[in-house]
Amino acid sequence: MFVKNRQLLQLVGQLMGEASHDAAPLLTYITWHVVRTLAPMTSHPVVRQQFGGSRVATTVYMLGRCYVDADAALPFAFAHVFARRWLQAESVRDVAAMEEHIRHEANASMAALPWMDSGTKGVALKKLSTLRTIVGRPAQLASDQALELLYPYLAALGSGGSYLDLMNSVRSMQLRYAKRLLRTNGSAGSDLSVPLTAVNAFYLPVYHVMVVPAAILHPPFYVAGYPQSYNLGSLGHVLGHEMTHAFDPDMGLYDRDGRRRDWWTSASRASFQSRLDCLRQMYNSLPWAEGLQYGDYALTENFADSGGLLKAYRAFRTLEGGTRHSPPAALAGFTDQQVFFLSSCFKWCSTEEKQGPGWYSPPIMRCNVPLMNMPEFAEAFDCSAGKIMNPVARCNFM
Repeated sequence: MFVKNRQLLQLVGQLMGEASHDAAPLLTYITWHVVRTLAPMTSHPVVRQQFGGSRVATTVYMLGRCYVDADAALPFAFAHVFARRWLQAESVRDVAAMEEHIRHEANASMAALPWMDSGTKGVALKKLSTLRTIVGRPAQLASDQALELLYPYLAALGSGGSYLDLMNSVRSMQLRYAKRLLRTNGSAGSDLSVPLTAVNAFYLPVYHVMVVPAAILHPPFYVAGYPQSYNLGSLGHVLGHEMTHAFDPDMGLYDRDGRRRDWWTSASRASFQSRLDCLRQMYNSLPWAEGLQYGDYALTENFADSGGLLKAYRAFRTLEGGTRHSPPAALAGFTDQQVFFLSSCFKWCSTEEKQGPGWYSPPIMRCNVPLMNMPEFAEAFDCSAGKIMNPVARCNFM
């Protein structure tokens, strides 16, 4: 048996023990959840019943379910199909170069940190230099032949049977393959647990790798042919954000080998904590928070947003005046510096329902708070001193 969640299994065992005198209600509850999970894989009529007989809702759901199931069962093959059609090799090279520029500036900034002692700084710089980056998809899995070797068990699947039988067979074979993989060194990056077609990016501390899926290399995050000021402010900010996660309050406790250990000295940790406290208080006190404690709920993401924008901005300043493209009409009249800041916020533009606190602060805060902490923004847009976007007190991690 392959247990993905040991704590959940322990909880079920505990509940079964407590209900040993009358386990029927618990067993009925578990059975219903199994049925509810598997029912959509049986037939359209069963799914249609769940949607009150609506054919349109059923079709939309089934299409979405097929997408999710295919992505979960064969993530690298699914990404391969997407990349073959929509991923441009030039975009991959451009984004990889962008990441290198940001990393170079991050290295220089970290080396000059006055509040971090030399011992902690040495470990941090080594962690930054050994960070692997995957842009688009893993290079070693970018061919049909490589994917056939990765999914050898698919050849044993027949074309008959129900969709439910097919999915159960795939999952069973995946688990057996994973069990064999545990006994070998495996293929680097062949078990990354991230959706490679997601419009997102990820830092995985156990692998010490940053993943930039193919789906995010498109507007509004990245626009081929647009000025560097735009792409660095938008996608460059995302790259800097994920890079910063390697040193955030949670994932910064992992070393470059993916082992969880605190490599900070107590003095450097205390200096870092005081700066985090500043950021926490700023987010909690702003009017956009509407009384919610985003400074606490989303601290690691807030830190990555602010640190990531600063990294991207420094890369932009070193590249400013280099290769240029004619700005599109929408950006006419803005300086390169203004375009950088505008694009850092444009990607967060959205309409959303009000929700309770989660992993992230609201888009309006993700846009504005990192800018508030950068005097360069206030200078670029001539913000009056003391106004909300040009505060007297800022949070500084440099």
